[in-house]
Amino acid sequence: MKERQIEFYSEGILLSAVYRVPSGMKRRARWPGIVCCHGYSGNKDIHTAKAAIALSRAGYVTLCFDHRGFGKSAGTPGRMIPMEQVNDIRDALTYLGAQAEVDPELLGLWGQSWGGANVTHVAAIDPRVKCTVSLSGIGDGERWLRSIRNYAQWRAFLKRVETDRVQRVRTGKSEEVDLFEIMAPDPATEQYYNAARSKHPKWVWQRPLETADATMSFKPVELAHRIAPRAIMFMHTEGDYLVPMEESISMYDAALEPKRLRIFRGVSHQDAYHEPVHGQIMAEAIAWYKHHLSRDERLRTICRRSAGSSVERAPTDR
Repeated sequence: MKERQIEFYSEGILLSAVYRVPSGMKRRARWPGIVCCHGYSGNKDIHTAKAAIALSRAGYVTLCFDHRGFGKSAGTPGRMIPMEQVNDIRDALTYLGAQAEVDPELLGLWGQSWGGANVTHVAAIDPRVKCTVSLSGIGDGERWLRSIRNYAQWRAFLKRVETDRVQRVRTGKSEEVDLFEIMAPDPATEQYYNAARSKHPKWVWQRPLETADATMSFKPVELAHRIAPRAIMFMHTEGDYLVPMEESISMYDAALEPKRLRIFRGVSHQDAYHEPVHGQIMAEAIAWYKHHLSRDERLRTICRRSAGSSVERAPTDR
């Protein structure tokens, strides 16, 4: 596998990315390409890089990038607005499809956590996307933020977001808050990310409250039916207390064939990024791409007919 650091623009903002090409590619060959998208608090160099490397080793050209405002990309630090990230992904698809090694008719998406929400939305509105995998994705941003708070916390949070909305139109500025004030963590998630703060001091942990407002307006579940006849697979861990598995189930229920839902029992949101669970997840994702991101239209048709609408819920050994 060969990799190189690259940059591309999205709405005039310079984004940082890693472009990976599988080993043994023939000269002048054109291969399927997959854009890999990080989550709410991540960047391309941690968990998403592991997924991109696995996909490139399996024979896919990958583009793994930092959204604007995160990692090594330009933009206002910590500004996380879903529709801006949607535009970043679509421009990443444009860049990837223009590369000599890539077949622009065979483009796919991989997204994890909030990236799973983003790729579902993009797959619904961009016909260039032929196959998508969403891991622990969010179907409704408002429902998600509500699910990780009790009722009193939720009412106070809504009031705070409303006050900030008024402040933004009066002053042009949004209150800066810690990530956990928006993405209220369960104890395991809090411990996990507090450890990450010490290991990755350059991560951006501040967010404008505008992020919360924009998150609540983002509901990819409402567009999921538009993805067909292109393929999408939803995967989720049963023990996920940060993003309830009902988020993926709701998107699966809304999507049309070809689709698949895979629930991994007995593992958490964070377990999905580490072995042995990560390897199992990537094996299933790669099998999905091989079926649905292929030059062989006959094979894709056969797979669509045989996929059915079954939900597979198999235990995952720890």
